[in-house]
This record gives sequence, C-alpha cells and structure tokens, in this order.
Amino acid sequence: MVEALLAQGERGVVLGGRSEAALRALSEKHGGLPWRVADALEPSTLGPLVSGAHVVISTAGPFTTYGEPVVRAALAAGAHFLDTTGEQAYMARILERYHGAAVEKRVAVVNAQAFEFALGYSAAALLAEWDPAIHTIDVFNRVYGFGATRGTQQSALRQAVEAALVRKGGRLTPRGLSPVPEWVTWPDTGKREPAAPFPGGEALHLVRSHPEVLNVTTNLAMPARV
Repeated sequence: MVEALLAQGERGVVLGGRSEAALRALSEKHGGLPWRVADALEPSTLGPLVSGAHVVISTAGPFTTYGEPVVRAALAAGAHFLDTTGEQAYMARILERYHGAAVEKRVAVVNAQAFEFALGYSAAALLAEWDPAIHTIDVFNRVYGFGATRGTQQSALRQAVEAALVRKGGRLTPRGLSPVPEWVTWPDTGKREPAAPFPGGEALHLVRSHPEVLNVTTNLAMPARV
C-alpha cells in the first residue's frame, strides 16, 4: 500500500500501526516517512493517529475486530475513510451505522477496496451502465497463486461461518450453502470449474449506484479437486 501511494506521487503519507519497531523500519525503507503508534483496540490512540488527515486508509484485519473504531476516528476528524476489508458482515454494519454521519460530514466511507471486491464491483457497475435493462448480475472471482497475511487468514475464517447475503428481488437475504456447487465455464479458457457462494460486497454496494439491478450474488471459484 505504501509503495503504491508513493508511486502515485503522494507526498503526505503518514504511517500508523501498533509496532513502533515495524513502523520505524518501514519509515526508513521509504526515506524517513513520519509515523504514529496507535492501536484500534485503544480508542484514545486513534485521535492523535488521524489528526490532520485528509484520507485514512485502514489495512489491518480482521476488520470485524479492528475496523469500526478507525471508521469512527476518521469521521470524528472529518477525514475520508477507505479500507481493504473482505468481510461482508462488517461492511453491512458500517453502511448501517455510519452512512448518515458520512453524508452529514460530506466525507466518503468506502469499504472493500482490495483486489477482490473492488474489481468485482467495478466490473458489475460497468456492465449495469452498459445495459440498463440488466436486473441480475452474478460475480465470479477466480484467483490463484497469492499469499495471505495472518489478518487476511483470520478474516477468511470468520467469513466461512457467516451467512452470505445476496440481493434477491431488490432485498438483502441470506443465500445459504448449496450442497451442489455451480459449475462455470470460463470464456477465456473454456475450462469448467465449480464455484461456491461467497459473502461479497457487491450485493451491498451495487444497489447504491444501480438500484435497478435487483439480483446480485458473489461466488468464489476453486480448483475442481477441492
């Protein structure tokens, strides 16, 4: 994340995290960036962390544990907020609790800007714009060969026990688990692989830009041997 921001020409980057040693090392790696020690589970440290910030970017998961206090701190500071969560239950809670406050303060609170839901949502939105008559969109994620941090692993485990919400007939509803996977033929390879329902962000967020899309699901492809 830090490398990407600097590559975009951002010069006001301030690092934040729990470990002073890790922050110091990351700062030195990038030419002496300023840093501030804070812990999402100690709210008194978050005000000084976000003080003066225009945008707060949170990458510390699992977000069900660490995400919401940082959202509150960003709103209190009048800063925009962006995170990299993949946890649907957390996303739904943030929309329910903080949408009104974000509108009132005229700031954006944007969840799920990691590679999975950001790309899926963007593709779905482009499809909806291309054909306004579309009322059903099923998003399929096919990702191989990437690692995961401890926080990401914990998030994935929590997702596995959450009821996946989908948009059906314009309403959010639990999808439930199907005993039979859905088989998908990929247009680029012609290969057929199974896919299972996954608690995605598209069912929560697509309705805000495209309310005419009444049915939205997110699915995760996996190798057939799984």
